[in-house]
Amino acid sequence: MISIKNYYKYTWQWITAEKPACTMNIIHGNEAIQPFVVSIPGGRFWGAYGGAVITPNHKIIEDISIEPGLFEINFNFQSFKNKYPPIPRYYHENVALLQASYGFNYFHLMFDIAARLDLLRRSKIPIQRYVTNHLLPIQDELLSLLGIPKEQRIEVTPNLIIQAKELVAPSYTGSSLGIVPKWACHFLRNELLLNRKVEKLAGYERIYISRDLASHRKVINEKEVMDFLTSLGFKFILLEHEPIVRKIQIFHSANVVIAPHGAGLTNLLFCSPGTKVIELFSPNWMLSCFKMISQYLGLDYYELTGKGHRYPNRVDPRGYHENIEIDVPELFQLLGRLI
Repeated sequence: MISIKNYYKYTWQWITAEKPACTMNIIHGNEAIQPFVVSIPGGRFWGAYGGAVITPNHKIIEDISIEPGLFEINFNFQSFKNKYPPIPRYYHENVALLQASYGFNYFHLMFDIAARLDLLRRSKIPIQRYVTNHLLPIQDELLSLLGIPKEQRIEVTPNLIIQAKELVAPSYTGSSLGIVPKWACHFLRNELLLNRKVEKLAGYERIYISRDLASHRKVINEKEVMDFLTSLGFKFILLEHEPIVRKIQIFHSANVVIAPHGAGLTNLLFCSPGTKVIELFSPNWMLSCFKMISQYLGLDYYELTGKGHRYPNRVDPRGYHENIEIDVPELFQLLGRLI
């Protein structure tokens, strides 16, 4: 048995060094960050928090493994260094990777799991099984909507190690760094909305998405905000209570969406072009991922920053959990220009 001694930072470095009998397909060739799919004969996957891809020469490939912390860029190789992988379970099949460290989060579930299915399909490599996260009900619902039945799934556990006839690994989208690719937005919209012919719901034309059930980044004067918004016909929504198919319907029905920054705004993917969006921010945590989605899909996007001192670079890691206090007269002025 051989321990893990080293790793390749990039898939192409492994291919250049070892010249394996594998295929590496570049998908969506006009992207700034080139997404790809690589097929590794006899490749192994060792499940940990996110898991690692191990080559036949016992090295990890970093860019198709995902063990860093959120918003970190350095691979956590120490999780694997000098360890002896258990004896793998062998699959005489092609096994694709569709797991992600933060797959329990709705945003990462969509962009680091569901969207990568597009890369696999475009590669035209036949797949018999998929490595997925330990499934929560929402993950099970999404994979079923995407046509991946339970019998084709291999769930990640801390001690999972498999070896496949061909281990097929799609590249990551970069969502852990706030990157949202245009191709991923269009794939998710087409697959989950347009191809399903979703009908709109009456009474959901103006919606406010609450984070009242979240542990952080709440609107602390939400009652005051809602007293004002209710007078304008806004509906109060807790997305945690809704299945994915209902989330899609709600956002598809909206003409105006107001929400604090959070994973629920991933559902902007399902809004109609021209929908007005107001994203509420704390002063020190202002990521642009939902603005990017809005730009790709032709939504009319605005942002409103809450009260408090503003970090000059818009994102301060210490502000990740910071709550939001909205200036209601300022919100009134912004809505007055929009509706």
